[in-house]
Amino acid sequence: MLGVLVTCGEPSEGLRASELMYDRRGRSMGPVDGMLMDVFELSSFGQVQSSNVGRAAAAQAVITGGHADLIKVNDGLVTVDAVASGDVETLMRDLEELGMKDMVSFGRLVSGHLPVAAIGALSSISTLNFVRAAAAETHKGAVTSEGIKSLGVEDLITAEQRKKRGGLTGTGTTVGFLSDTFNNFNTDGFGTPASDYTEDVANGDMPKDILVIDGGTPGSDEGRAMMQILYDVAPGARMAFHTAFGGQARFAQGIIKLVTEADARILVDDVRYFAEPMFQDGIIAQAIDKVREMGVAYFGSAGNYGSRSYESAWRNSTYEGIFGGWLHNFEPDPDKEPVEMQPINITVNSSFVAAFSWDEPSFSVSGPPGSASDLDIMLLDSKANVLTMAANDNIGADPMELIEFKNTGEYDADGDGRPDELFYIAIEFRAGPKPPSIVKYVMRGKGELTAYDTKSGTGYGHSNANGCIAVGAAFFNNTPAYGTYPPKVNSFSSSYPVPIAFDIDGNRKKMVEIRRKPDIIAPDGGSNTFFGKDKNNNSHPNFFGTSAAAPHAAGIGALMLQIDPSLTVDEIAEILTSTATDMDDPDTEGFDTGFDFRTGYGFINGVAALEETRKIKKLKDEPPTEPPAVVEEEPPTEAPREEGDPHDEDSSDGKQSDREDGNSSHDRGRRGRGSHRGKGNDVDDSSHEKREKTGKGDRRHHRAKGKGTNRNDEGKGDGSHPRDDHEETEGFLRVDIDDDLDILVSEQADWTATEQ
Repeated sequence: MLGVLVTCGEPSEGLRASELMYDRRGRSMGPVDGMLMDVFELSSFGQVQSSNVGRAAAAQAVITGGHADLIKVNDGLVTVDAVASGDVETLMRDLEELGMKDMVSFGRLVSGHLPVAAIGALSSISTLNFVRAAAAETHKGAVTSEGIKSLGVEDLITAEQRKKRGGLTGTGTTVGFLSDTFNNFNTDGFGTPASDYTEDVANGDMPKDILVIDGGTPGSDEGRAMMQILYDVAPGARMAFHTAFGGQARFAQGIIKLVTEADARILVDDVRYFAEPMFQDGIIAQAIDKVREMGVAYFGSAGNYGSRSYESAWRNSTYEGIFGGWLHNFEPDPDKEPVEMQPINITVNSSFVAAFSWDEPSFSVSGPPGSASDLDIMLLDSKANVLTMAANDNIGADPMELIEFKNTGEYDADGDGRPDELFYIAIEFRAGPKPPSIVKYVMRGKGELTAYDTKSGTGYGHSNANGCIAVGAAFFNNTPAYGTYPPKVNSFSSSYPVPIAFDIDGNRKKMVEIRRKPDIIAPDGGSNTFFGKDKNNNSHPNFFGTSAAAPHAAGIGALMLQIDPSLTVDEIAEILTSTATDMDDPDTEGFDTGFDFRTGYGFINGVAALEETRKIKKLKDEPPTEPPAVVEEEPPTEAPREEGDPHDEDSSDGKQSDREDGNSSHDRGRRGRGSHRGKGNDVDDSSHEKREKTGKGDRRHHRAKGKGTNRNDEGKGDGSHPRDDHEETEGFLRVDIDDDLDILVSEQADWTATEQ
C-alpha cells in the first residue's frame, strides 16, 4: 500500500524539470480537451510551430516529454471534433471565424482542421459544448495476398481459372473503402513507399478507375493496401474511397457519401476513433445502421486490442484523490484492504494509451443532459507523483477521457539509477451526484497490467454496431488451407462484448444490450506491394491486423453479390456466419463450440459461402411448385338402414371412439409446439463451466455451449441474421444468458445471470 493519495507528492530532482514543464498536461481549459490544450501549450513554447510543420516533426514534438503519438499537426492545423451546445450551423460559423477549414457536420458534431494558434480562443465560443482532438488509428497490424488461399478461392486468381469457375470476379458491385488515405502518401512521416498507385496499376495490382470522393490529408495509404487485397479476391468489383480521418463527422459523412455518390453495395473500414462512445451508439455507428437499412453490407475491422481492457463496478477505496474526490478501489474482495493504484509495466520507449469511460450518456450523441459525473484517470510513478492525467470536465459533456504516455526512459522515482518501467493507474470520481455503476478503459500500446486485469471486451465503437459485420483476424498460415485446423485467432484480435446501456436519445435501456460480436474471422498477414514489413522473406511486405482481414471478407461479399445481386444484408451475413469454420477462444478452457466473443461464428469459408449463395439463388429462380389440385369426392350414398341397426343408436362406444380420435389429434399438435426450444429459464451459476483465467485473478467465465454455427434451426424461419439477436441486462449489472449464448460474465463488473 502506497498510502493516501492526496497530492501529486514531492517529485524527485530528476522529475522536477519535467513536472514544471508539463504540470498542466492533460487538464482541460473550460470546453477544450486537455490533450488539445497540450498541443497549444507546446506550440506556445515553440516546440510545435504554427505553420509549415511536417506531420512527423509535429508528432515528434508532441511526443517530447512523455506523450504518445495520437495527435498529428499538419501545416499548422490539428484535426478536432467540436460538439455544438445548440445550433450546429451557428457553431460552424463561429469556428470558421477562427480559421477552421474543411468542416463537416453529422448530428451535433463538427469535424475539421483548426489552426493550432486558435486553440486558446475556443473557450470563448458560447455555441461550443466541448471540443477535443480527433485521435484515431487504423487497425493495421504483381503481388497476391496469401489470404485468398485461406479463403479457399485461390483457384479464381487468373482469368482462365475464373472462367472455369463461372467467371467470378465481383463484377457488378461497388465496394467503398474508408481508411486514412488512398493515393496521398506522406513521405515526410513514412519515408518513400516501395510502390505508388501508378506502379500498382502498371503491374496489375490495382485497377485504373477508382473513384476518390475525399482523399484526406497525407497519410500511410493504408486504404490502397486494403484495395490491393480486395483486388486479389474480387478484381472485377468497382472501388471507391473516402477518408475516415479528419474527425468522426467526416467519417460518418463518408459512409453515407460512398453509398449515395458511388452507389456502393459493400463498405469496409479499418479505423477507430478513441473517443467513440463505449456504452451508446455514436454517430459513426448510426451511419452504419443507416446504410444497412439502405441495403449496404458493412464490413468493419474488429480492432487490434485483444482483451486489453479493465472493466469493473465502481468501488470507493476510501482514499482521497488529488482533486478531493474518491479514488476507485481495484481490489474486488471486500474483505481485503482497498487498492487505489493499479500496477502497470511500460517498458522504455514504449507508449501507453487508454480510452476511459463509464456508463452515462454522451452529449455528442443525444444532447443534454450528457454525463452526470466527472471522472479523471491518471498515471503515477512509484512515489505517487502524477506523470500525466486526463482530467476534462465531463459533467454535461461525454463520459470519456483519453490518457497517453510514452516512457522516454527519463523517470527514476525509486532512485536505483535505472529507468522506471513500473507505473500505476488511478481513477478519481471528482464530481457528480453519485459514482457511475461501471468504469472501463481499453488500452492500446505496450503497457501490461500486472494485477487486477479483468481482460474484458475491447471491441467498442462502431465495430459494435448492429449494422456492422465485425471481422477479426487470423494469420493466413494458421488456417486450414495451410495445415492448421481448427484455425487460430490472432492474439491481438479484439474481444467482445462491450454492452450498450443507452439508446441514441440518451435513455438508459431497461435491459442492457449484449451484441454477438465479432461476426467472423478472416485472414491477415498476406503480401502487398508497399505496406508493412516483409515477414516471410518473399521480397514483399506483409499486411497484418484486422485492417487486412476486413477487405478479405468484403471481397467474398462482392463475389456473393455477383452470383445473386438480390441478396439482402441479412442474407449476406447469415451465409457468412452459417458457413464459417468453427474456432476456439484460446483464453478459455475447452473448445468453445459455436459462437464465442473472441472468434464470433468462426473463420470465413469462401467456397462454402459461395456454394450456399448459389443454392439460395437457385431456390429463388425456381418457379413455385403448384400444389396438386384437390378433387372433392362425392359423399358415399348412405344405404337404407333397417330398424334396430346398431348404428342408429348413439352408443357409448361410438362416442368414446370419437373423443379418442379428437384427443389424439390435439395431443399431437401440443407435442409439436412443445418441441420448440424454450428460453427464459433461470440460470444457475453452478450449471455453467467456471474457471479463473490464468493471470487474470478476478475474471470468471460462465460457458453455455452453442449448437454450432448454423443457426437456421433455432426457430428463426425468417432468415434474419443472428447479429440481430441480443441479450440484455437490467440495471446494467445483470446478464441474461440464453441456452446457446457463450457469454463472459465479469465478476469484476458484478455481472449476474437473470431471467429473460
